Amino acid sequence: MGQLRVAVAGGTGRTGREIVRYLNAEEGIAVVGVVARSLAGKSMSVVLPDLMRDIPIFHDFAELCAVNPPHILVDFTTPEVAKRHFYMCLERRIHPIIGTTGFSDVELTEFAEACLGARLGGAVIPNFSIGALALRKAVHVVAGLMGDVALLESYPRSKLDIPSGTSQRLAAMLNGYPGHLGKEIPIHSVRLDGVLPQQEVRFGGEGEMIAISHLVSDRLCFGRGVVLAVKNISRFPMLVQDLDCFI
Repeated sequence: MGQLRVAVAGGTGRTGREIVRYLNAEEGIAVVGVVARSLAGKSMSVVLPDLMRDIPIFHDFAELCAVNPPHILVDFTTPEVAKRHFYMCLERRIHPIIGTTGFSDVELTEFAEACLGARLGGAVIPNFSIGALALRKAVHVVAGLMGDVALLESYPRSKLDIPSGTSQRLAAMLNGYPGHLGKEIPIHSVRLDGVLPQQEVRFGGEGEMIAISHLVSDRLCFGRGVVLAVKNISRFPMLVQDLDCFI
């Protein structure tokens, strides 16, 4: 395929702009445009002054596709917008990679069926951080040894979905382990301005506790996972919901 042409929806947001920055620095990837209504007609240099190349901002995804059609769309918008973009991608044979959270189980099932029907790879992953993947792997080790567990999460108020997609995925994973089968996994959520995004899993036992925590200090940490998805999504004729598939 040569150089991968990538568009980013929501690329002027706090996470999206860091994704654009990371992708732009990656060899073999060209960011051909960003979707952001508020800055349509301008360049990403307005948001990222140190950007060394011109990346145009478009009013909507259809306009971007007409001018600079991509191979892949990376989406960090809202559930409603991301869902629309997902199906627009499949219609155009563009791989959708969705970092937006807040989808129901029914919607995820529909996404999976749509990818299979189109025989086109797509991804809906609630957390592209490598650290979050490491947290899940650590939880896998402890979950079989300790039977009492709770999830704690804290995010800025701008994080609208409660609980987060990451916590929901962790709870679903824990439900599959002996000692946790059929149990409701408690999730304690805090939304507070000024806090850094943090996920924590606590396991309790007789006279002891283990806490596994992941703290995001810079949204650039999601870039590596997005790049892994971008470079590998064409190998999957289905919906991918776990970053581990790309490692």
